[in-house]
Amino acid sequence: MKRKVILFIALSLSLGACSGTIAPQKNDKVNNSDSGAIDFDSLPENDYVPSASSIEPLGTFNLFENSNSGTISYLGTFEWEACENADKYTLEFCSHPNFIADNDAIDYYIEDNIHATRWNFTGCLPINNTNYYWRVIAYNASGYKYSNQVNTFFYAAPEVEEVEFDIGEADDWTLHSVGSYADIYIDNSNFFHNNKESLVVSFKEEDVNQGKPLSDGWVIVTRTVEKNTNGTDALSFNMYYSGKDANIFVRVIDRDNEFWHCPVQISNNAKQEVFLKFSDFTQRTGDVTVANMEFDYDRIKYMEIVFERSFGDGILLLSDVKAVKYENYKDRFIDKLDFTSYSEDQWTYEAYNFDTTKTEDELTLKFNRNGQGYGFAKINVNQYFISKGDSIKMSVKYTGKTGSNVILRIYEEDMDRWSYKIPYSSLEYDTYKELVIPYAAFASSSIMGDGRRQFSKIINIQFGLEGNYGSTEEESSVSFKDFEIVQKKEHGQQEYRYIDESGLIDNFNNYDYSAQLFMSWETSYKNKDEYMQLNSIQKVGGNSNPYSGQFEYKCDMEPAIYTLPMKAKEGVTYQEFSSFKIWMKDASVKTEDPRYSHVEKYSAETLIKIILDTDEEYVYDLGNIERVWTEYDIPFGLFTLDNYDYLPHVPNPITIAHIVSVGFQFKYFYYDIFGKPTPLYIANNPVYVDNIYFSDYSSSEEIKKTVKEKVIKMDGDIALVDDFESYSSTDDLEYYWLNGTTMDYTAKELSSIVSSEGENHSMALQYKGNNSSPNYYISPAYDQSVKGKGIRVSLYSDVEATVYVNLYVTIGTSTIQYRATLTGRTNWAEYTVGFNNFSVVSGSARTLTQNDVVNISKISFGVVYFKSSTDYSIHNLYVDNLMFDASLAYGDLSVRDIDVR
Repeated sequence: MKRKVILFIALSLSLGACSGTIAPQKNDKVNNSDSGAIDFDSLPENDYVPSASSIEPLGTFNLFENSNSGTISYLGTFEWEACENADKYTLEFCSHPNFIADNDAIDYYIEDNIHATRWNFTGCLPINNTNYYWRVIAYNASGYKYSNQVNTFFYAAPEVEEVEFDIGEADDWTLHSVGSYADIYIDNSNFFHNNKESLVVSFKEEDVNQGKPLSDGWVIVTRTVEKNTNGTDALSFNMYYSGKDANIFVRVIDRDNEFWHCPVQISNNAKQEVFLKFSDFTQRTGDVTVANMEFDYDRIKYMEIVFERSFGDGILLLSDVKAVKYENYKDRFIDKLDFTSYSEDQWTYEAYNFDTTKTEDELTLKFNRNGQGYGFAKINVNQYFISKGDSIKMSVKYTGKTGSNVILRIYEEDMDRWSYKIPYSSLEYDTYKELVIPYAAFASSSIMGDGRRQFSKIINIQFGLEGNYGSTEEESSVSFKDFEIVQKKEHGQQEYRYIDESGLIDNFNNYDYSAQLFMSWETSYKNKDEYMQLNSIQKVGGNSNPYSGQFEYKCDMEPAIYTLPMKAKEGVTYQEFSSFKIWMKDASVKTEDPRYSHVEKYSAETLIKIILDTDEEYVYDLGNIERVWTEYDIPFGLFTLDNYDYLPHVPNPITIAHIVSVGFQFKYFYYDIFGKPTPLYIANNPVYVDNIYFSDYSSSEEIKKTVKEKVIKMDGDIALVDDFESYSSTDDLEYYWLNGTTMDYTAKELSSIVSSEGENHSMALQYKGNNSSPNYYISPAYDQSVKGKGIRVSLYSDVEATVYVNLYVTIGTSTIQYRATLTGRTNWAEYTVGFNNFSVVSGSARTLTQNDVVNISKISFGVVYFKSSTDYSIHNLYVDNLMFDASLAYGDLSVRDIDVR
C-alpha cells in the first residue's frame, strides 16, 4: 500500500477523528473498526472469485451507479462489475477529476490489491462540501484497464455538535525545539472537577530568561489533532494559569495547512472556562503555508499552546479541549446585557434602597439622598464577556439632584474589582449620553487577585453613584441603557490625529470623559501600571482649561510608554516648526521606608520620542522632571537618533510632514544608600501632561524651561497661599482659582472690599440662599519645605452663612478629603483652624499632619445659607490672607474680629 507522509512545520499529536473513528489519511487504507486497523476477517464475502493469473485480454467493466453517488455524508461501499480475466483491482478516489497525488490542497486516496468487486470505507474526509471522483483499475499479467467511467459524489460532511480533543499521554505532547524549556506532564487529580485529566506545562524563570532573544519568553507545546469539526464554530477548554505575566495563544492548522491563532485572556490564579470563536482567529503568514487564506476550521489537523513574553515562573493546566457550537453555550456570555434575564435573587443593593425599574435594555435607579452619599445595584452574572471585545458601550443619564460621579464597577473572577467614574459634569440633564469605555480605562477599586484587567469571567456588574451627600425629598435617578461589549476600533478609536495648523498636538480639552484617552493614545504594557485619565484639578490656566492628562507608571520596572499616532493635514502649509513643547508636572510617590530617607529626587525620568514615517526614532532625555508645572521647549536639533544602526538609509531630519507619532516614557528606580538598585514597585505614580505643541523655538544649544504655576514657599512659620494682591483683574484671578460646580449662581471676582489687615484686594465668592453649595478651589504647587499644623484665613459674609474649608491630600492616585466647618460672620474675622479640627469626608481615615501640606492637591471653599426659608437671594463670601501656619498647635481653633478698612 502506498503511504504519503505529511511533514508539519511544528511538532504534533494525534487525537482521533469523526464519530469516534480515525479519519482516513491520504493514500491510507480506511478501516471499519474503532482500533484504526482493518479487520480482514470481518470483511464480507464477495460474489466474484478471480481466476488464476491470466494473460488473456481484460474485458470492459462499469461502476455501479448507486455506489457512493449523489450527495453523501458518510462513505459506504464502493462497488463495480467484475472485469473478465482480472486478477485484482485498484480503487482511487480524489477531490480533483485528474486524480492528482502529492498535493496538500487535494485529497487523493488509493487502495491496491483488492481481490473483490467492492470495498468498504468509514470515517470522514478532510474536505467538506466538495465533489469527489472515483474509478477502478483492473489488473492481470497482460496489463491493466480502467473502468468505463469515473463516478462522482458530493461530500457533505456530517455536522457535529461537539468534538473532543483527548489530552492523551505526556509523550504525545512535544516541546518546540526553538522555544524555551518546560516540563510537560499529565495531572490525574480531577483538578477541574470534570472527571478528566489535565495537561500540565510548567516552566521556571531560569529557563525562559537566559538572555537568548530567539527563545526567551517563548514556550510552545504541540500535537496533531486530525479532527472533523464540521458544524462547530468555537474552541472550548478549561484552563488555569499561575505565575508571572504571560501572553497565551492557541494556534491550529486547518485542512489546507494554514496557521491560525487566537489570544487567550488570562485570569491569573483562577480556573477558567475559555471559549475562542473560530471567527476570532487570525492567520499567521510568515514562513508558513499559505493556501486559500480562509480558515477552513471544518477540519483541525494540529494544535499548539504558545506562551509569549513569559519571563518568569509559570504553570498551566489544560483540560477538556473540544470544538463546540458557540450557540450552545451563549448563555454563559454577555454580548448585550438584558437586565430582565436575571432573577431577583441575582440582584443585590448597597447603601441605597433603590426603586429599581428594569427593561430588557434599560436600568433606572431612583433614590432620595442619604447620609452615605453612594450606592450600587449589583447583578451577580457569573458570565463571560465575549472574547473579542475590548470595551463596554452604554448610555447614561441622570435626573434630579447631582452628585460627584456615576460609577460602573466590574468584579472579576480573581476577585479584582475595577471602577470607571463618569462625572455628573460630563452628562446632560435627563438626556442619554453614549459612552465607549475601553477595559484599559477602568481604574483599580479593590485588588484581591493579580491586579490585571482581564475582563473575562465576571462575577458581578455594579451600577451606582457617589457624592450624593445631604438629605432631600426630591427624587433623583440614574439610568443605564444599551450595555454591550464592543471593539473600540469599531466605535470611535482614532487611527491617528491631525496636527493642527497652530502646531497643537493635544491639550486634553477636546475630551468629554477619561475613557476617550484610550481611543487616541496608545499604551505599552511592559511597565504593568500604564493608566491614563483626565484630571480637572492638577491643571492651570483657569476654567477655560478644563483638563490636563494624568499618566501613571510603576517604579523599578521597564518604562511606561504613551504614544499618540498623528499625521500632517494634506494641503496645509505649516509654518517652520523647529521645536517640541510640552507642559509636565511630576507627582510621583516617595516611599515611606526610612531606608530611603537619603532620596531627595524621586520624580519620573522622562524621555520624549518622535517617530517619522521613514522609521527614524528621535529621542530627548528630560531626566527627572520638575514637581511644578513646567513648560519644556525642546529644539529638534537636541533630539538624537535612537535607531541609527538599524536604518537602511541616510537618516532624515525631523519635519512635520513626516512625523507619524510623538510620545513619552516614564520610569524611576530606587537605589539604597550604597547605590544598589532595590526594587519597591510602587504603583500609581502620576505625571501630569498638558499643552503639547510643535513650536518655533530655534535655539540649537539648550532646552527652554518655564515654570507655569503658583509655587507656595515658607517664610518663617508661614506659607502664604494667597493674599490676592498679585492679580490686577478678575481674569487674572480666574487663572488660578477655579469653579468646581456649574450652578447658575457660581461666580467669583477680585474685590476691593478688604479688612484693616488686608491691602487692596480680596476674593468675593457668590452663593445663593436655600441652595446647594458652590465650590471654588485653587491647586497650587508646593516647595518641598512647606509645612503647617493648621490654616489661617480672613472671612467676611453679608449673612451668617456656613462655610466649608476643604483640603484634598493626594498621594499617588489616592485622595483624602478633609473638611472644617466654620460659621461666617457679618464682619471681617480671622479664623485659626488647627488640623485636628478637619474631619475626613471621603477616603481612608487618616490623621492630617504638617508633612501632608506638600501633598495637598486642592484647597476649596463652599458656602450655604439655610437660616431663612424665604431667602433665595444672591450673597457673597469674601476671602483674604489664606495661609498655612507651622507655629500653631494641631488643636487650635479660634476666631478674631478684624476691623473693616
